[in-house]
Amino acid sequence: MFFCKDDIKEILVDQIGYHDRKDNLKLSETTFLIMSHAISNLNNHGVLLLESNFKYHELDILRKRHQDVLFISLFLTGNVDVLYDRYLKRQKNGHIAHLSTGEIPYDVFKDSMFAYESEKCLGKSYLIDTTDDKIVYEKIKGIVIKFMQ
Repeated sequence: MFFCKDDIKEILVDQIGYHDRKDNLKLSETTFLIMSHAISNLNNHGVLLLESNFKYHELDILRKRHQDVLFISLFLTGNVDVLYDRYLKRQKNGHIAHLSTGEIPYDVFKDSMFAYESEKCLGKSYLIDTTDDKIVYEKIKGIVIKFMQ
């Protein structure tokens, strides 16, 4: 099973909407709670893939709530210039759920990137450089397949 934070948030926004940044952040928090609830409903052999821009405090919540779950973390990063260019391209055609901040300036975008700290991640963690996005999917696929064996 797979849950993507952005997909969930887009459905919520399409159905509920939002008025301001505060409402939008509340919807983001709700997507996190939905994903945490999905973990709670796993059976002993279930596999659940969660895709999100988890913050370290959210990982702490998951760690405390789901102590019996085996996690791996994929920490995606890359060259800030390349990532910012991708961000700008997504903003042009982005879903309204992701536009509450307006276009973020480069310096704010750069400052929002936090450093990889493996000890704060859930379970075994992998740092993946996404600068060359042509090879990223195969790397991720390999890690996930190895984890599931």
